[in-house]
Amino acid sequence: DHADTIKIYDADHALVYAIPYDFSKGWSDDAYLTERTLERSSLTNDPSLGSSWFGGCIGGSPGKDYSACNERLVFSELNYQSNGRADAGDWFEIWNNTSQLKDLSGYTVQTTMSNQTFTLPANSIVPASFRLVIINNKSKFDKIFPVQSFLKGEASFDLKEQDGLVLIDKNGKAVSAISYDTVSWPKAMGSGYTIALNDSAKINYLGANWANYCILGSPGVGNSVC
Repeated sequence: DHADTIKIYDADHALVYAIPYDFSKGWSDDAYLTERTLERSSLTNDPSLGSSWFGGCIGGSPGKDYSACNERLVFSELNYQSNGRADAGDWFEIWNNTSQLKDLSGYTVQTTMSNQTFTLPANSIVPASFRLVIINNKSKFDKIFPVQSFLKGEASFDLKEQDGLVLIDKNGKAVSAISYDTVSWPKAMGSGYTIALNDSAKINYLGANWANYCILGSPGVGNSVC
C-alpha cells in the first residue's frame, strides 16, 4: 500500500513495535510498485522517519545485510515530455550492461503510476553493452532523429512526469525498475532535455545518478557525452 503501519506483536498479542510509512510524506518512492524493498540505512536511526530508509534491490535481501544490486538490464534514459518544437514522442532506453546478447522480445513493461502494461516487440535483441530504444510514435521520433544507427522498437505507452518503469521477463520476474519524480530527480518537462543515467554510476534507481545531459537526448548511445 501507499501508506500503512507495520506492527509486531508478542506472544501475548501485545504491541511491541510499529513503523508507520507513507510514500507521500518523505518516504522514498523507489519501492512503490517496483518490486524493490526499502532498506534501513542504519540500525541506530529513527525507523519512523522516511529519511532513514532507501530503495533496495528488486526482491530485497531477506535475512542478509544490504549489498549493491547487480542489475544487468537497466533503464538508462527517458523522454517523457518533449519540447513542442522538437517533439520526438515519449521514449526510453534499456541498456544491456552484460557481456552477453539478450533477447527482450516478449518482455513486458509496467508503469507504476499511470498503470500501463505493454509488451516489447519481436526482434528486441540487444547485443552486449548495446542499448534498445523503445518509442511510442515512430513518425515523430524519426523526424527528430532521421539518422539512426541504434536498436529501436515501438510500443503504445504514455510516460508521465512522475511515474515508474518495471521491466518483467517472460517468466513474470521483475529484472529492472525505476521510480522517478520531479523533486529528487532532474526535470525534463518541455525543456528539450531528457533525463539520463550517469554511465559511470550504473545504479539506475537513484535520482542522484541521473542528469539532463543532452538537448533532445542521446538515444542508443552513452549519455555522458553529447
